[in-house]
Amino acid sequence: MRTPTLTQSLYGAYAGGAILLLGAGHASTGPIMWATVLMIGAIAGAFGCVMAVKSLPKNIEVPWIIFGLAATAQLAAQLAHLWDDAAVDSFALLNFISYLLFVAGLGWLLHQRDRARVFEIVLDAGLVILAFMVVVRRWAPGAQMVTSGEHPFAHILTAIGTPVLAGTTVLLSLVLVLARTDGRGRGVAVLLGSASLGLAGSTIPVVLGNSACCTVGDPTALFYVIGWSALGLAGAVAASAGIDANIPPAADIASRRLRLVVAPAVAIVIGAVIIDAAWHEPLRDATAFALSLLGMLFALRVSQLLFATHQQSAQQIELTQSRLLVEVSQALAGRTDLDATLNVVTKCACRLLNARAAAIELLDESGQTLELRATHGLSRSAKNLRFDVATSFSGRVVREGRARTTMNPREEPDIHESSLRHLGSSPMAAAPLRFQNRPLGVLSCIGKYPFDANDLELLGALAAQAAVAIENARLFEQVRVLSLTDPLTGLANRRQLTKDLSREFAAAIRGRALVAVMFDLNGFKQYNDKFGHPAGDEALRKFAAALSISTRAQNTAARYGGDEFLTLLTDTNRAGAKVFIERVRSMFPGPDAENREKRLSVSAGIAEYTPSMKTGEDLVEAADRELYLEKRQRTVSLATSQTFEQPAQ
Repeated sequence: MRTPTLTQSLYGAYAGGAILLLGAGHASTGPIMWATVLMIGAIAGAFGCVMAVKSLPKNIEVPWIIFGLAATAQLAAQLAHLWDDAAVDSFALLNFISYLLFVAGLGWLLHQRDRARVFEIVLDAGLVILAFMVVVRRWAPGAQMVTSGEHPFAHILTAIGTPVLAGTTVLLSLVLVLARTDGRGRGVAVLLGSASLGLAGSTIPVVLGNSACCTVGDPTALFYVIGWSALGLAGAVAASAGIDANIPPAADIASRRLRLVVAPAVAIVIGAVIIDAAWHEPLRDATAFALSLLGMLFALRVSQLLFATHQQSAQQIELTQSRLLVEVSQALAGRTDLDATLNVVTKCACRLLNARAAAIELLDESGQTLELRATHGLSRSAKNLRFDVATSFSGRVVREGRARTTMNPREEPDIHESSLRHLGSSPMAAAPLRFQNRPLGVLSCIGKYPFDANDLELLGALAAQAAVAIENARLFEQVRVLSLTDPLTGLANRRQLTKDLSREFAAAIRGRALVAVMFDLNGFKQYNDKFGHPAGDEALRKFAAALSISTRAQNTAARYGGDEFLTLLTDTNRAGAKVFIERVRSMFPGPDAENREKRLSVSAGIAEYTPSMKTGEDLVEAADRELYLEKRQRTVSLATSQTFEQPAQ
């Protein structure tokens, strides 16, 4: 932080220089005083830059060093002019170097955080400088005067080079002013913009064909003093603000936005010069050369823009795909239903690869057949198709364990005719579903356009995620089935029966017919004692198989306990239940029916829902009572006939 005394001194130098300039404009002894006033402006600029360099951190002091060198070069130019009025070459060269350093300082300040775009920035700077050069060379009276005849190099440098650099400083300062900078940084940006406008204004006489700034009584010298003094003030403000004076990344954003108009503006300049040459004076050699060089740079910049656009599009696509993969992970996380998981994967595959359809084929228990389990974008008739692993396209994906693609499925010998009805001639890609090196199946996509290597890689990444979700859903399904299934018979257990009974009883209350049938194997205890428990278990399994086959899919068949079984029949009555019981009895005891020694008979009790029943247990108890009555009647009948019936399977 600098003391206020130094800052106030700089303000005094600025005000004093302006007053002296106005007073010296009409003095007959003006040249010495005039040069002194001009030097005060340059000294003020250099002094402010020195303050900034001493106060700012090392990483942001470089542009202020360059600004200080620019002010020093301008001071040297004024000293050379004061020392020898005829030293035009030295003055012109130093003046040009001063403007060049000022442009370099602005460029460094703007793009010190944008090092990755150096090539693009250099191209834009070259385009801007060449465009200004062509415009000055073609239309500026001063440039036309020095190029119409033989003039010293210093005059040409002054008439063309300095105005070009001045115009460039105005453009760069515009970026600074447009940047979203707050606090002291905003003040620094505005002062640097004022310095650029002041220095550009001092070149107006040169552009109009008059002598270079600044002669006695020349009003544009005021721009000169304002420009360099504003630079000094900017340095003083930066010194007092410290790190807060640094131009933030918003300046980079502003510069990038401004650079978007560089190429169109250059194209307009080229077109305007060509049209002007067609209507008026033809292009001279130097202008034509500058215009051709501008055209080449313009072509290079357009190529770079196209490449950057393509690269940005590729990055945008990659980002979109990454986001979709994250969405897929979130969508699959925690899913426990296998069919729902498969449907989510096929839908996500279509979105991810912009495909028209997707499908999942899973291996059966034998591992020799693939079954089409889920589709998206295909007709329902495609579902449940089966393919041999040894001879099919997807089977080859399973065998090789890597993704494949085909431009035209009709040209693939291992794609079945049944699949071609759904695929047609659309490109197809498939990736293996593998979990811990164990094949699960195949994820396939039918595309609108041919699939490339990136698409296959993306499909493989999705397949890897899907395989984990599918395996988790399968394991959960197995656990769920085990928790709701009797392990011996494969029928529903008491837990599942309780859930279904509650649901069906509620439907019966609303008016749906419901009948419960309780089965019991007669003499099962004696059967176990005589033939052993393995034979008893086999008998239970065979009866469960007969019961399962006879029961409709929408009804429930469950093992109630021991050798008792319960079936819930919906949309039927007692007469229908009797038909059902006879059908079950006809299918039992099965293949051992000829072995009369192992016969087992079946008793059954029927209970219809009535409004007097309050819960599902009331219905079950009624069926159990009916079963007990039938068994008692059967026992009485057997006792009367004095006949013992040896059960047979």
